[in-house]
Amino acid sequence: MDENKNLNPEGEENLPEENTSENTAPEEISEEVTEEVTETVSEENAPLSSEAEELFAEVSDFPEPEEAPKKKKTGLFIGIGALIIVLIAAAAFLFLGRGSSSEGTGNLLSQGFAAVKGDYLYHVDFSDLKMHKTSLKTGEGETVTDDYAVYISNYNGNIYYMGYKPSEDGQSYVYEYKKFVDGKNDKVILSDSVSSPQLTDGYLYYLKSVPEFHSGYSSRLYRVSLSGGEPETVCDALMISYLVDGKDLYYCDVETTSLVRVKLADSVKIAKESPLEEGTKRSSEELGAEPIASSVVTCMATSGNTLYYIDAQTGNYTLCTYDLKTGEQGVVNNGVTAATINIYGKFLYYYSTSDFSVYRMNLDGSNVTKITDPGYGYMILSGNRFISMEFSDDYKQYISVCDLDGNELMEIGLDSDDEEYYDDSASDETADEPEEEAEANAEADANADAEADANTESDADAEPAA
Repeated sequence: MDENKNLNPEGEENLPEENTSENTAPEEISEEVTEEVTETVSEENAPLSSEAEELFAEVSDFPEPEEAPKKKKTGLFIGIGALIIVLIAAAAFLFLGRGSSSEGTGNLLSQGFAAVKGDYLYHVDFSDLKMHKTSLKTGEGETVTDDYAVYISNYNGNIYYMGYKPSEDGQSYVYEYKKFVDGKNDKVILSDSVSSPQLTDGYLYYLKSVPEFHSGYSSRLYRVSLSGGEPETVCDALMISYLVDGKDLYYCDVETTSLVRVKLADSVKIAKESPLEEGTKRSSEELGAEPIASSVVTCMATSGNTLYYIDAQTGNYTLCTYDLKTGEQGVVNNGVTAATINIYGKFLYYYSTSDFSVYRMNLDGSNVTKITDPGYGYMILSGNRFISMEFSDDYKQYISVCDLDGNELMEIGLDSDDEEYYDDSASDETADEPEEEAEANAEADANADAEADANTESDADAEPAA
């Protein structure tokens, strides 16, 4: 395999042939189509792919006979309606068969500091920690939230984020997971602090720490409907990381330090029908979990019948694969090491732990291409944009927006119009000291030093000779 070999960009920015948990939501579709999908396919809550949209467009543009008899015209409408239903069902089977997800676990590990929607980048601004909206065309930006933001994600063409602000006591924070509306009247999904949120199939999935076990490093999985309602337990086994993918739940078990798979519906049913008593825990064996790998896993993604995961057991963060049909294990490229992974279309992007650069490769591990130079930061893959949070030579943060070939389109932060954006002079106690006061203090210090020297000479003269 040739390192840094240029890839054929054909099909690069198309949506994948199979929907995966790591793919971002496609371009927004019309509200009419969305309503039809929601009503017809009640078990799925995901946008159609661009291919399906084209099919619907062809149906919508179907010409009507100019002067057809009423009976034939009615039959045509019935035929068109039936065709639409068939297309919806086919699209649901082909494109929605596996759970559509918000931007994947790779983004979550990078704290979801940015997401793309249309021609806009929604991102955390490090000057005030609030969410800002910046045009990818003009570079113009504005603050869109009153609270601080984290875990920004694009799901079904909508922006979601977790907002937090200081509480009245000034000692803690108030957390709310929200759907962004206009920055002032956001829809609150959950009034609680969440960890590792994943949006899929109409739910917000999230982890909550269980501090009585393993010093708080283990969590349980919960979910709440995006349309409202009370949270429910999804899996009450203790886990470090997880991935909801269609009907399956993958998680890293704390007790066995291994990656397992369970049926999502079975896990929810057990948690509901056999709730745990306070201070107790449930093993993966009780859930009928299928072992996948005896490893501590930090990040996961699926494409087709392959599960990609990062094995952090030995601290090397090796990128591995698992065939969901055959159970065959594999190591990508004889041991590629990665901190996070994201899948877009036919490519896998990973943040390398060897040189802190972002690479792209085919899903079979071939044609590796470096996308960015060492950045010492984090990466987000949102829509057809790659976003990295990087650091300047003096360790100041900024955001770089690139296309999927690594060509930089915009830089946010270091070129900010706000001169105080990265002004760290406030940390210098003498930075705002009046000039006259500074001169007086300097003169006093000089006089003190002179007096100390004089005392030293006097003491030396008074000392008797040996």
